[in-house]
Amino acid sequence: MADLMLIVGDRGSSATSYQDGDVLCAFTRRAIRCVHAERMCHLDHAGFTPSGLRPMDALARDFREAVCQFRFARVSATEVERVDLTTGARVVFGAVPVMIDGVRQHMHVAAFVQRRQQHPRHGLFGAPGAEQWYGGREDRSSARLDLVWQAIEAKTPQRESDQEFQHWPAGTQDLRSHLMLAVDEFDDTVAETLVQPETEDQQTTDPETGESVTTTVILQRRLHRVDMQTALELDAAEIARVRNRNQPVDLRVERAPYTRTAIVTQKVRVR
Repeated sequence: MADLMLIVGDRGSSATSYQDGDVLCAFTRRAIRCVHAERMCHLDHAGFTPSGLRPMDALARDFREAVCQFRFARVSATEVERVDLTTGARVVFGAVPVMIDGVRQHMHVAAFVQRRQQHPRHGLFGAPGAEQWYGGREDRSSARLDLVWQAIEAKTPQRESDQEFQHWPAGTQDLRSHLMLAVDEFDDTVAETLVQPETEDQQTTDPETGESVTTTVILQRRLHRVDMQTALELDAAEIARVRNRNQPVDLRVERAPYTRTAIVTQKVRVR
């Protein structure tokens, strides 16, 4: 399943304003499982050991092991080992600059660790003299999230199949001012398409330099919408509830998932 968040009520009279039924956000299943995993694996839940570091068995560390590119582990007073968590490649370096991936790198390890540990929400794990931390690019693909959820299910009673993890965690205000719908799954490419505006590149002249400047302007805030009056098969009372901003409405728990292609339409382009 995936979720859509729709604008309820026109937010202005021009096409450049959000209009009733516009698809404000499109949440894939990958995005939904990611946001719940991030919440459960947040550093705030990890706590500290008596030495002021994060415990090695924390879910926050499991999350980083699954999604981060590098693990850094202090191996001596002056050196750190960088491990590529995808390839397993290892390199040790310290205060003396060395070539790593074509770039000269060095680190004053003791000063770095001391400085990092002073931050109240630091991400240093392990024991004094053997601290570990993470860096590099992050990969939140479905395959990586599988590893995160395996750790969550191994260490907590939570299961990804639990109802609370099936939808995007919308707040009460979100449910008052927007309409959330459950739909069949779509991928990240479709999600990007659903929230695209209609834009146009316009040429102007810089008054100071006389040079031609290209500016991208928005013609319509969103190109995709849902006609809530007809597409969702809601009766008059349900429509009134949806448009009443004083009460939260969540059709995701009241209605079976919709078929996205049956309810989402593309607007006529301005240009």
